[in-house]
Amino acid sequence: MANKLSNFLKTLGPGILFASTAIGVSHLVQSTRAGAEYGFELLWLVLLTNL
Repeated sequence: MANKLSNFLKTLGPGILFASTAIGVSHLVQSTRAGAEYGFELLWLVLLTNL
């Protein structure tokens, strides 16, 4: 069990690093700010955009 977890974390590590460089700090700040201001009011827009 511990070996599987260790392998999972080794595989996950590079993906998280790549995602953090692709997303950037501004996206994280603005998305949390928008969530605090609007809550779930604009969730329909996010779903529509992804479709």
